[in-house]
Amino acid sequence: MWLLAVGTSIGSAGVLALYLALINSQGNQSAPWAVAILALGIVLPLIGAALPRAGRVCFAVCGFLLTVLSVLAGLSIGFLLLPFALLAWIAFGFAPPLRGSGAPAVGA
Repeated sequence: MWLLAVGTSIGSAGVLALYLALINSQGNQSAPWAVAILALGIVLPLIGAALPRAGRVCFAVCGFLLTVLSVLAGLSIGFLLLPFALLAWIAFGFAPPLRGSGAPAVGA
């Protein structure tokens, strides 16, 4: 679990650094919403791995946000971000389910 979380976080940090360098080299201003989503892509997986009860929610939100940003960013950073969105979804699949949600367990 930690390996997936750290991989997602490091990948998101790398894409954020690349995005900021690319935007600054062009003389443009970065989109605050893109920076915020990438910052959440750095923090949420680590929170999800550290707090097992919040793991599934953190990984799902992270996977969703990174996937949406991958589509919106398209050709600039979207293709670079997509593998890290996939890592977040894989971590979501491995995260333990929430207990006491009232839903029956799978296979029960």
